[in-house]
Amino acid sequence: MKFKRLFLSLFLCLIIFSVSIHASTTSNDAHKQVLETYISKLTQIQKELSSLSDALNAKNSKAKCNIGFNFINKQLDDLLQSMNTYSDSLASNSPDQKEILLLINATNFLKCALLELDAISCNSSSLDTLLILKNYFKFVDLSEQLINTVNESLSSTS
Repeated sequence: MKFKRLFLSLFLCLIIFSVSIHASTTSNDAHKQVLETYISKLTQIQKELSSLSDALNAKNSKAKCNIGFNFINKQLDDLLQSMNTYSDSLASNSPDQKEILLLINATNFLKCALLELDAISCNSSSLDTLLILKNYFKFVDLSEQLINTVNESLSSTS
């Protein structure tokens, strides 16, 4: 009788343990997929930002550039809203918070870079334009560094 209880207890513990491991693995896979989706969107926005920078450099029409600014700005706002919602769904002490917070910061740096490009379109001084461009590239670089950090973190957990 005691043997049956002991066996049943061990069996139940084993089942609970294996279910919790499976749930944790599924959760980690889902989290990784969400982060990869955000990274993909950020990479696309970086390319669009670069194209907009080229368009400004080529002295394209202000109206065309304004459309580009508005489009990228809307994408960044939507992405930030989505990331913040996802971050709110995670436990505040969850280790998963780290990566999403880094990507939120990367998104904010891209928004800063976009604002710098907008400042260039309103500026005529060559010296001011050079200083603004310096800031633009700094923000793009900071964003890229954070994205790479998250990518490395995802790669190491695979």
